[in-house]
Amino acid sequence: MTMKKPVKIAAISAALLLGSAGIAAVAGQQTQKDIQAQLSRTQKALNDSGMATVVSGPFQGNAFGGTQTTTITVLPESEDPLVITLNSRVYSGPFPQGKRFGAATVITNVLFEPDLQAQLDKAFGGKKIELNTLVQFGGTSTTTFKVPGGTLTDEGTTVAWQPAGGTVRAAGNQVFTAGEWPGAQVTGEELRMNFGRVQWDLKAAQAADNLGDGMGNITLAELKVSGADGADFALKGLNVRTESRGSATTFDSMVSYGIKALTVGGKDIEDIKLNLTLKNLDRSALVKLNEATRGGKTLSDRTIDGIVSEMLGAKPALVLDRLSVGTGQDEVRLNGLIGMKAPAGTDWTRVSENPELLMGLLHVKVHGEAERAALIDLLSTVAPSPEMAPELINMGEKSGMLIKEGSRIVTDVSLSEHGLMVNGQPLQ
Repeated sequence: MTMKKPVKIAAISAALLLGSAGIAAVAGQQTQKDIQAQLSRTQKALNDSGMATVVSGPFQGNAFGGTQTTTITVLPESEDPLVITLNSRVYSGPFPQGKRFGAATVITNVLFEPDLQAQLDKAFGGKKIELNTLVQFGGTSTTTFKVPGGTLTDEGTTVAWQPAGGTVRAAGNQVFTAGEWPGAQVTGEELRMNFGRVQWDLKAAQAADNLGDGMGNITLAELKVSGADGADFALKGLNVRTESRGSATTFDSMVSYGIKALTVGGKDIEDIKLNLTLKNLDRSALVKLNEATRGGKTLSDRTIDGIVSEMLGAKPALVLDRLSVGTGQDEVRLNGLIGMKAPAGTDWTRVSENPELLMGLLHVKVHGEAERAALIDLLSTVAPSPEMAPELINMGEKSGMLIKEGSRIVTDVSLSEHGLMVNGQPLQ
């Protein structure tokens, strides 16, 4: 099934319209020296990322206000880059527009390329995106943004979305944003989708090497999908939390997913949790990788070997903090890690040329356990036939893959220089 044109437009519009608010919060801060410094930091971060470029024209005005135009090109190296223009009108303080006390207020108009803009104008029913920024003395700013609801029909598919809104606050090198989107619907001959309420709050700090700390939380009330073939998918209560933090030498990244209920092919699974942590990433290597790949550059083997060697030398680890289904006595849970235990002075170039050597440098551990009844219940849901669940557990116990400890079923799997072990025994 290919993505219909309205679906593509809605997806691009939602992402870019909401994302542009963060840029507008800074692009609108064109009144004083420290505000220009904030813009410069944001421009550098985006330009260095390779995902977008920002070009800001000079501020034109006087002590009472003025105008400024900022152009953002998303995915500039792609075959179909997207250009967004932010036209900002600045009203200077101390009581800009005769309203709240502050250095300035900024009213920003958001424009897309003509063809896309014409379609959005039609979809929005003549309404416009609203971006209003209050700049405090000292450069701190708060932007309130509103994206109109709309409807677009093309090629037999109708996309309808509710108005979205939120705020973006910029203070020094810190950015905070929160917002809400009540939902959207896609209706067509081949596909029907219903997106429930989305809420988010994010905060991030810029760093000189573009590896700033940050954390975020995004929730989706529900998602329902049905196709022409009758296959259904439903998700309720999705929560995604992310966090990244670093030291002078390393960087860690964490993500957790929580789903209250999931329905696939008529089968229901409740209370799903997944927590992952990527630890001990070498900060210097990450910076070099970012710089080397910026602008779609092709890396030489020597460059790749150098970055990989530096990255692995820090002994990174992927930690599975939790993969679980159910709660309490009904919980089935796995945890584990994949880590490096290479000694100092390891010849990583030789390892990259002989991948089999990597097995002796890895340390893998996975532990799983559950009440027998809970495991039977889960297997009854995911197995082709519910009657297979007890048989699968019995087979696992006979083969030594599963161990019975009272009412619980336990398994431990490890991989090291001794090979693959299951519950302390070599896998036969």
